[in-house]
Order: sequence, then structure tokens, then C-alpha cells
Amino acid sequence: MRIFIHSPGNRTIRLALPTRLLFNNVTALIGASMFRTQLANSGIKAADLRKLVRELHRMRKKHPGLMLVEVEQSGGDTVRIRL
Repeated sequence: MRIFIHSPGNRTIRLALPTRLLFNNVTALIGASMFRTQLANSGIKAADLRKLVRELHRMRKKHPGLMLVEVEQSGGDTVRIRL
């Protein structure tokens, strides 16, 4: 996953984060427990988050460089997140 943050007049921030490290079954379990403690009636289970993790990995293989988020403000600030 690559995150680009660009602001006119400032240096561009580029972050490369390993997708397998961020999205795995352990982080899905941690995320599910956080949802349970913070949002009592969220309805999000660990199995649902595991399915999401598997789908993200599948999409990364099938569509390399897929743009997940691209936000541009009127002031020229830009944030892009690529899978």
C-alpha cells in the first residue's frame, strides 16, 4: 500500500507500507476486538474482517496499483492511497 500526501509549497510525503504486514488475520482479530469494545452494537465480527483481508490480498494480485482513495482539496492539497 502506498500513501501520497502532497501540499503545495511543502514536501510530498510518500509512505510505502507492506500490505501483508498491515492486513493479516492477527490485525483482523485486533480490529474486531476494538470494534466490540468501542462500538457495542457494531455487528462486525472477526470472520467478516478476515474475509475483507482476503479480498484485499486478492484485489492486490488481480489489480496491482489500484487507486483506493484520491482526494483533492480546492487549496491544492492531495491525498492518494494506492493498493
